[in-house]
Amino acid sequence: MTSDDLLKGFEFTATLQMRTPLRILLKHRTQRNLNAKLPNFAPEGWEGIWMPVLKTWSELGGKDLFEFVGPSATDIGPVENRGYEYWRFLVAIKSAANTRVPYEQRRALAEAEAAKEEWARFVCELGGPSGAAAKALSYR
Repeated sequence: MTSDDLLKGFEFTATLQMRTPLRILLKHRTQRNLNAKLPNFAPEGWEGIWMPVLKTWSELGGKDLFEFVGPSATDIGPVENRGYEYWRFLVAIKSAANTRVPYEQRRALAEAEAAKEEWARFVCELGGPSGAAAKALSYR
C-alpha cells in the first residue's frame, strides 16, 4: 500500500487566530491534488500548514460511514466543525479592520461587525465588540 492509496491530496489549514493575516485566512481549506506543487501561502510557520487529506471509507472501497469532523484549536479555545464559523468571523472582522479608510472608520466598521448576534459566542471571549475590534485592528 502506498500513500496514493490512502491520500486524496493536501489542504491548507490556516491558524485560526486573530493575529493570522487576512491574506492567509482567505487561503484556509484550499486544496491541491497529490502531484501538485504546494504554494507557500504562509511565509511564517505559525500562520498555517499544508495537511494531507485522507480518502473517505467509501473512496477506499468500504461502507459509506460517518466521517468524524473534529474541533479546531483557536485563540479562544476549541471550536467545533473544524472552526468553520470562527473562520467566517475572523474573515469578516479582519476584512472590516483592513478596509482602506481612516482608522476611526475602520474601528467603527470592526466594532459593528463584532456586534452582530451571529458572532456573540466568539466576541464575548475577545472582550466584547470593542475588544474584538481592537484585536482585529492591532493584527492587520
